[in-house]
Amino acid sequence: MYHEFSDERITFTLYPIEYNQNDFQIKKIDNINNFMKKGLGVTLLSRNPIKTNPKSIALKNFKPKIDKILKMKGLLIRNTFLANEFAYAFANRFSNQLGLSEENKYSIKEINSALLNNNNNIGNNELPISQFFECLQFLEENGNEYIKNAYTSKDYSRFASNSWIWNTLTPIEVMNNLKIFLDNLSSANKDIFSVNFPELNSELNVLADVSRLIVIANLSNKYEKYEDSPSLNLYYLISPEKEDLKIDLYLNDDVNIPEIISKNLRNENFDEIRNGFKEGFILDNHHYKFKLIRRMVLDFIYNDTPLLDFIQDDLKGEFNNFFNK
Repeated sequence: MYHEFSDERITFTLYPIEYNQNDFQIKKIDNINNFMKKGLGVTLLSRNPIKTNPKSIALKNFKPKIDKILKMKGLLIRNTFLANEFAYAFANRFSNQLGLSEENKYSIKEINSALLNNNNNIGNNELPISQFFECLQFLEENGNEYIKNAYTSKDYSRFASNSWIWNTLTPIEVMNNLKIFLDNLSSANKDIFSVNFPELNSELNVLADVSRLIVIANLSNKYEKYEDSPSLNLYYLISPEKEDLKIDLYLNDDVNIPEIISKNLRNENFDEIRNGFKEGFILDNHHYKFKLIRRMVLDFIYNDTPLLDFIQDDLKGEFNNFFNK
């Protein structure tokens, strides 16, 4: 929204447009003082860099806002699984302040009642209350009466002094949680991009053109030092055939791991693996090429919001690449 626009100067403000509001993204206003009174910052620039270098000034204003949104978990969530994941994590984390007992399921009705009678200051940067309200409203508007724990809960009785958080779940429990996570990854990822970044899907969405994702979990019964940490190998495959995303999950000692993957499990030179199959390979009668290979410490599955955290971390990395081009 701008007040002046010429070669010599520009006066403008960035203002929020609600998701469900139809409004102009660029418009001229006669009196900018009205918006200053509402707390909207006004920028006055000489030589009008928007006219001479629009991309640079756009990125300069865009990056800090994106950084803040991702840091504060401010993405607009319009996916039932993600909304439930966040709402349950919040209600369970702050159950004491809300006057509730810790349960695997809460009715939205009792949550709303607890919020009305609550005088405590609840929420934090990890679980902001504004996102909690948004998720609750979305779930309620879509006919949901309850928020539920979607995952196997961590058992802190296994969490001895100076222990690692990874000991709070057994390998079987981790695999169960990973399956739930992966079953919802594709739809949640699509919804995040369609609502928040529809025009950047092809540039930033790692899964946008992926036909198959093969996930190998490296787990132990006990973790005593960081070097023992659980980890994931992720193989992102693309195909010239138009296919819906297929996701396979294996333990690292599973004899059913495709041979093309099992032969390279211990090779951490991912460029070497990709270069060795530049022409692609056949798997289950489909032609694939490696798009991306990743190895990561498996931390996110122990978080309160594993799926949202994974998607956000991917976005942070892709935005960093985007801004550094």
